[in-house]
Amino acid sequence: NEKSVVSRLLRCVFSDLPDAPVLTFSQTNDIIHLINSGKTSDRILLSNGYFAVIGYETLRFVKQEPISEIAESLPIVEGENICGKFSVIIERTVAEKSNIASCFCADLPLFVRSRKASDKVRLFNRPEKSVRQLFIDQKIPSEKRGDMLLVTDSSGVPVWLRGFGASGEFIPTLNEPAWQITIKEITNPIGDIL
Repeated sequence: NEKSVVSRLLRCVFSDLPDAPVLTFSQTNDIIHLINSGKTSDRILLSNGYFAVIGYETLRFVKQEPISEIAESLPIVEGENICGKFSVIIERTVAEKSNIASCFCADLPLFVRSRKASDKVRLFNRPEKSVRQLFIDQKIPSEKRGDMLLVTDSSGVPVWLRGFGASGEFIPTLNEPAWQITIKEITNPIGDIL
């Protein structure tokens, strides 16, 4: 029957993951129940730190990673800044069509952190919206949202959101001076080899 085929498929896919034990009968039934009745971002704990997570029209097996969110605002200056697992580079530039999404106009000092529930931004030619709603609209998986860093000014006002661009009065003007930001995840402490 269909349930036994789905059960075998789930066990087969899960067993191919690194350090994944065999799914129990109970875990397999829990995953099927999650598929049938879960909402986006619902999850269940399996074994060895793995979760089954309902995504947008997907089921994913996700290994619990150390928290990547930057809860406290970290100061950033011109040049490279190491912020948790991220390298945040701020450079002076001229805003052009090719780099406009990574540019903003704001005065130093600046800070970087993960989003908070109360954060709102007003992107170019759009009404103000909560960052949470932007993530939902763009179908950004919940486990990736901590990586979507937010740059703020010294008052905590959102200046720029990773993946979305500058907010409100910080939107740069084409062919005018601006700050350009580059964020990379630090994956190799010795240095990236490309």
